[in-house]
Amino acid sequence: MVVVPLRHGTFSNIPIEVALWAREGGPIAVTSTAGGFADQIEAGVTRYFVDIASKPAMTQTLQQVLDLSPHAHAAIRRQAYQHVVQSYDFAHNFSEILHWFWQPAEPERDRP
Repeated sequence: MVVVPLRHGTFSNIPIEVALWAREGGPIAVTSTAGGFADQIEAGVTRYFVDIASKPAMTQTLQQVLDLSPHAHAAIRRQAYQHVVQSYDFAHNFSEILHWFWQPAEPERDRP
């Protein structure tokens, strides 16, 4: 388990890196909802969120992850990996990226 209990932060690649590294075997990321973590994680499916404001809630979430069966652990790692590949793979998303960059700019509105 990789626990990242940040209170503040910008987009962090930690959950992405853990998912790519742990594809076949390894840890599951457990993070706060700070920064970009909320955009990268589907709670309980690809990784877990932890409530860093509550020690009992944090303890409960960490224990829940530790108690996962090997099958459930493997399923979460696999889903996290697939999520990263689908969401962040450059080749897979290249046409959408080009479309976003090359879309016509919205006309400027008259300013008061």
